[in-house]
Amino acid sequence: MLKKFYGWYGKRTVYIVLITLVILVGFLIFKTSSSSDKSLIEETPKPTVELSSSAALQSNNSLEVIGVVSAKTQAKLQAEVGGRVLSVNVSLGQVVSPGTIITQLENASQKASLLQAEGYYEAILSQSAQSDISVTEAETRLDSAIDTTRVANQTAFTTISDVLLNNIDQLFSSANSGFIGLRINGRGQTTFLNEERVAFRNILATWNKATLVGNQTPAILSRLQVSKAEVLRLLNLVDILIPLVSEHDNTSSFSDLEIETIAAQLSNARSRLVSVIFSLETAEKAIWDGVDGLAKAKLSASGGNASAMDAQVKQALGSLRSAQANYEKTVVRSPITGTINQLSVRAGDYVGVGAPLAEIANNNGLEITTYIDTAESSQIMIGDVVALGGTASGTVTNISPAVDLATGKIEVRIGVISGNLKAGNTVRVIASKSNKLNNQEIIVPLSAIKLGTNDAFVFIVTEDNKLQTRTVVLGPVSGNQVIVHSGITLDTEIVLDARGLKAGDLVNIRAK
Repeated sequence: MLKKFYGWYGKRTVYIVLITLVILVGFLIFKTSSSSDKSLIEETPKPTVELSSSAALQSNNSLEVIGVVSAKTQAKLQAEVGGRVLSVNVSLGQVVSPGTIITQLENASQKASLLQAEGYYEAILSQSAQSDISVTEAETRLDSAIDTTRVANQTAFTTISDVLLNNIDQLFSSANSGFIGLRINGRGQTTFLNEERVAFRNILATWNKATLVGNQTPAILSRLQVSKAEVLRLLNLVDILIPLVSEHDNTSSFSDLEIETIAAQLSNARSRLVSVIFSLETAEKAIWDGVDGLAKAKLSASGGNASAMDAQVKQALGSLRSAQANYEKTVVRSPITGTINQLSVRAGDYVGVGAPLAEIANNNGLEITTYIDTAESSQIMIGDVVALGGTASGTVTNISPAVDLATGKIEVRIGVISGNLKAGNTVRVIASKSNKLNNQEIIVPLSAIKLGTNDAFVFIVTEDNKLQTRTVVLGPVSGNQVIVHSGITLDTEIVLDARGLKAGDLVNIRAK
C-alpha cells in the first residue's frame, strides 16, 4: 500500500504526512487525557470540617456521668439465724413503721431457752432478801416515773393536735371532711399526704381512749411505743412538707408572706415534735430505771449473803438477756419507716444465716450515687443543680474528699429534686461546666490533635480554605479532652476532627 503512495506522491511526501498524522493523534490523546484528569479533580469532593475555638467549646461544655438511683433511707434485712419461715406479715409495696414484724423464723428452741432463763431469773429473785423500806422507796420512784409518763403522753397528744390543726391543716382543704385535698403541688406524693392526714383523724380520736391506767408497767411501756411511733409518723409528714413548701412553683395558691409564715411554723413544729420524742424516751428510761431500782430493792439482802446474791441475780439477768436476744433474732422487724421494695421469702421457705429477707426504703427521699475523675472534681460543687436524664433534676449534696481505692474515682451524691425516678434506675447525670472551668486553660478535643514523630499539631483553615498546621505543646488529658499549653490561643479556631486530613487539603467549612 505504501509503495503505491510512494509511486504517486513520492516517499518524502508520504513520510511528512505520516509524521503529521502521528503528531495530531498524540496531541488529541493528550488533550483528552488532560480534560479527563481535570474533570476527575473537579469531581473529587472536598472534605467538610467544623471549626471552633477553645473558648467557644468551654462555654457550651458539660460534664456527663452515669449514676444509680437509691433511697436515702433504706435497710436490707438478712437472716441472723437459719431456719424455716413461719410467717410473712407484710406484702410488697406496703408502708411499714419502725418495729413492724416483717417475718418470723422457726424459734421453738429459742422460746424454750427464753422460758428457762425467765424461770431461773425469777427463782433467783424469790431467794433474795427483801427490805421493806427500800422496796417502798423504789415503788414510790416507780410511781413517780409512771406519773411523769402520763404527763409526757398527754403533752405529746396536745403537741401533735396543735401541729396538725394549726400548722399542717393550712396546706389542706376540708381537712376534717370526707373531701380532703392538698393545696400545694405534692410532686407525686399528693395521695400519700392526703391519706396520712386522714389517718391522723383516727389517731387523734383514739389517743385519749388509750390513757395510761393503773400501774401495769408492760401496758405503760407499750403505750409509750405507740405514742412515739405516731409522733415519728407526724414528723415524717412534716419533713415531706417542708421542702415542698420551700419551692415557689409548688405554692402558687399562697402569697409569699403566707409561704414564709407557713415555712417558719413547720420548722418550729418539727423542733417541737423532736422535743416530744425526747420527752417520751426520757419517760420510758425513767420507768425502766424505776423497774430496775425496784428489782434491786427487792433483792437487797442483809449480812454476808448480799454480794453473793447480787452476783447470782446478775448472772441470771445476763442469761435472760442472752435468751431474749437469741429469740429476737428469729423475729425480723423493720428498723425504719419505709416501703417494702423487695420481699425475698414466703412462709415455709428455709433460709440460712445471711440470706436476704426484705428491702425497705423511704421512696419519697431519693438520691443518686455517681463517680467522677479526679481531674473533673473541680468542675462540680455542692449545691450545683444538675439534669438527671431528660425529665428530672437534682442538687449535688456530697462530694467525697478522697479517691475511692476500688474505682480510682471520687464519689458524688445527688439529691433528687423533681422527676419520676425510682430506686434502682440508672440515669445520665449532666452538669454544666460553663462557670467552673479555668478560663486561662486552653482545652480542645483529642480528635483535633495530630501526632507527629516528635511533636503534635492542630489544623487551622487559611483564607483560601486550605489546611495549615499549628504545632502545639500538650498538657494532661481529661476524658476525651486535652489541655494545650502553647501554640494556639483561646480564640484560635481549629478543626475539631483532624482524622484523615493533611496539610494543604482544600476543605469546605461547616456552617455553625
